[in-house]
Amino acid sequence: MTTRELIIKELENLKEDELKIVYEKIKKVTTGKRKTKKTVLLFDELKKIEINGPEDFAENFNQYSSGEKIVG
Repeated sequence: MTTRELIIKELENLKEDELKIVYEKIKKVTTGKRKTKKTVLLFDELKKIEINGPEDFAENFNQYSSGEKIVG
């Protein structure tokens, strides 16, 4: 018997108020999976971003943003 079949068999023995509790738990699990997948896809997309700037850009960001140093 598969896990799905075992779960369905157990669900048949639950009362309506117990089923509501199980339903809420299931929704949390399935919603969590979807969020995780979207998060992974987001990070995959963020990895593709390329920033073109001087090699010392991160070290001297404040100087570039204030205009003390000029790019280019």
